[in-house]
This record gives sequence, structure tokens and C-alpha cells, in this order.
Amino acid sequence: MKALKILHLATYESFGGAARATMRIYHALKAQPILGHMFTMLKTSEDDSIQLVMPKDPHVRLKFIHLLLKSNHQQKLGQNKILESYGEISAGIVDEINAHQAPIVHLHWISNLLSIADIGKIKKPIVWTLHDMWAFSGSEHLTYDYDAFFYNNSTQSTPNDNPSVLTFKLKKEYWHQQKFTLVAPSKWLADCARRSILFNNSNISVIPCPIDYTFWSPQNLLNCRKDFNFDFNKKQILFIGQNLINDVNKGWDLLQEVLSTFYQFSKIEFELVVVGHQGEINSNFTYTIHSLGEITEDEILVNLYSAVDL
Repeated sequence: MKALKILHLATYESFGGAARATMRIYHALKAQPILGHMFTMLKTSEDDSIQLVMPKDPHVRLKFIHLLLKSNHQQKLGQNKILESYGEISAGIVDEINAHQAPIVHLHWISNLLSIADIGKIKKPIVWTLHDMWAFSGSEHLTYDYDAFFYNNSTQSTPNDNPSVLTFKLKKEYWHQQKFTLVAPSKWLADCARRSILFNNSNISVIPCPIDYTFWSPQNLLNCRKDFNFDFNKKQILFIGQNLINDVNKGWDLLQEVLSTFYQFSKIEFELVVVGHQGEINSNFTYTIHSLGEITEDEILVNLYSAVDL
């Protein structure tokens, strides 16, 4: 059986949840008779099948680096309430994509790697795994507006000079002849894509992100709790995510409300374990909070998951 070749495109290899999900998909596919190759703008591993690319135009390269640093700075300051991308930045790799021996292109989170125009110029079948809503929205990566203008039941109340509307118009202009096969990790995201103007006629499948259960499996509870110095007499509740204190989408406010009520009315003693926030967490909580910062090593995460109760 001849191995299928797929070219994966992702802005980051390991920075953020979308990148981690992308790599799990990438390695799961490579475990099948599928040959994978990836282009990315931020490489951290030594995997030879993953190729680092940067914008050929030095002005575009500097702009990308500036945007990357600005994004990181905003996240740390908690200013990045709604992430938006306008699809104008390009690494200039469309010719390399079209000349690549892989007959299929697999898009992941590609902001600043591919522009809207780039995507319209790809001459191969495109599979796009949705790690957020940007592919079918305007410029937003996430919105809870069920009547947003990019849905079929749009009220069209958004001004035409709105940057998100202008971004959406560019997508319609450049992608009108492009055929996409979409993959969503959840039914909710797939339903959003099906309602969208851009993809209401596309083939959309729900495929959860893969997990290697031979690696992500329970370890010895007592040994793991010793490693993290957790209280053996209390339940441990884990809250984990990137920028999870400042990003309103992560639900830190909801967790505080729930745990405050739980602490007040329950006799169960517990501690909160937080991963994804740098530094101490200032709060008026009377229960203990373990702030472990950022953890990127999967081996440590396996033990952490085994050490907590919830």
C-alpha cells in the first residue's frame, strides 16, 4: 500500500493549545501509512519532517515578529479579550505549497503564515481542521454572537466599514472557487461552520482531537502527589489552560463563583491547582491555590493529571 502524502501548515509548532492539538493530529496521522510534512513559522522540536519558514520580504518578516511579540505582551497584560486576525500577513510560500509533492494540503491555525489571498491560490485539495472560528468568521477567532453577520440568518446590522466585515469580504472574494473539506473537534464548532455563509455547502466532519492512550494513562496517585507536594488529606482540583486568568473565554470568573459556593456549603476540603499562569494569584480565597506556572513537558502533565482528583 502506497503511503499518502499530506502537507500540514501551522503558524506554531508548540505555542498554545491549537499548536499542541495540531501536533497530536500530525503524529497520529504519521503513525498510519501517511507521510507528513509541515511548514511552520515557529519551530521548537528537532523533527526533520517539520520545516521552518519565515516571510521572504524583510518588511513582512519584521511585521510578523512585531505582531507575535505584541500578541504575547497583550496576553500577559490581559488586554487580548478578543483575538482578531485580518489575513493580510503572508510568509510568501504559496509557490512552495503548490510545488510540494504532497497532493493534499492540511490547514491548521495559520494566521500570519498564510494570507486570505494565499489560501485562495492553493491549487490542491484543502482539508482545514478548525481550532477556532476564524476560517468562517470575519476577523474574530471566537465569538458567541449567534446572529453574527457571517451566518446565513444574519441581520446584516454590522457597518460595512467594520474591519471584521472587510476581512469577511476578502474571504468571499478570494475563496469563492476554492473547495474545502472541514474538520471540527466538536459538534458545536461544526454546527457553527455549517451555518456560516462561507462553508454552508462544504463537507464538514466532526473528529475529536486524538490522544495517545499508551502515553496519556493514569500513574500512581501517591507517587505523583509526592512529586507535587500536594496535601494527601484534601481533594485537588486542576484548572489548566494558556493565559487562563486574563482570557475571559477560559472561565476563571465562573470557576471562582463555583468554588466559593462549594467551599461555603460543602464539607469536602480541597485545594486548587492552576497551570498556565505565571506568578502568584492574588485572591481572597481561604482555600489553598497552587500556581505551577506554565508546563510544556508532557511527562510532567501526565503525572499532574494523575495527582489530582478533578
